[in-house]
Amino acid sequence: MCRGVLSSSIRQNRDGLPPLPMIYDQQFIDQLTEFIPHLTSTTFSGGESFMIKIYYDIWEKRVTLNPASKINIITNGSVMNSRIKDLLHKGNFIITMSIDAFDKQLYESIRKNAHYETLMQNLQYFADIRATTKTQLTINFCPMPPNMYHIPTFVQKCNELNCNYYFSIVYLPNVHSLQSLPANELEKLVQFLIANEPQNYPNQTNRDRYHAFIANVQGWKNNATQLAIEPGLNIHQFLEQFNQLSQQAIEQSTNPIPLLQSKDRVNQFVEALNEALDYQALSKSILEKDNIKRVLEETAKCTDTQAKEGLLYFFGKPQK
Repeated sequence: MCRGVLSSSIRQNRDGLPPLPMIYDQQFIDQLTEFIPHLTSTTFSGGESFMIKIYYDIWEKRVTLNPASKINIITNGSVMNSRIKDLLHKGNFIITMSIDAFDKQLYESIRKNAHYETLMQNLQYFADIRATTKTQLTINFCPMPPNMYHIPTFVQKCNELNCNYYFSIVYLPNVHSLQSLPANELEKLVQFLIANEPQNYPNQTNRDRYHAFIANVQGWKNNATQLAIEPGLNIHQFLEQFNQLSQQAIEQSTNPIPLLQSKDRVNQFVEALNEALDYQALSKSILEKDNIKRVLEETAKCTDTQAKEGLLYFFGKPQK
């Protein structure tokens, strides 16, 4: 579900594209010096944050010039080294680990080339070091069809670790989005989440996020009921019906606009679709150049299979 624009290894190994050029150098780090004393919080993401060499130099400067400011780091938990450990004892770090299952087989089927044992070892280190440093730990979960019934187990584990968590909603590719499931599958998920809700919450925030996610799934189910695409469509029929839905969205827009050519046509189409369906995440992803080919290819490969398995596509408003 990750995108090549965010990861050089995914971009190279899966998308077959050259890495994005590194445009930041030592001069850039030097230019940060005058700003760092005034920072209160910054966020570093990747790819994998702990594999981006220039980040370490920035963090070193941060903990020297402004050790009280918060440094948010998003990591997949695959990397640990002595430099990370040293930094954690100097600064005010908030570590967000992306963990899509507390189950070896399921986790490694989602996070390709990852090692569950390494993840658990690094997770335990981050959890333990909270007692002797300012380090905070949060865990991120990407709910998708393969791991959606693992959510109660995930939340229970986070509660045991006394960690806050949050759900990072997956919109694309469609095959990995819960919003692509038919209404009956989403209703089953709602009932499962209610029946298996953990009871070991360490705080109200974790409880509220679990209930909010159930409300999201319920909202997706309602939209799926209204906007479900008929089963049994092949790829050509699917694309034709998608075009019909898109045209309806434009026609129903409160501010109809003429469609032009090339870039203007795409931009105006997206604006109209957003106004009608409020599907901003989908629109933004489609406009990222290196995702277009992948989205089309995966849709073509998966639509027939999904239809046979009863996992149908629909388009509607995501819950905010």
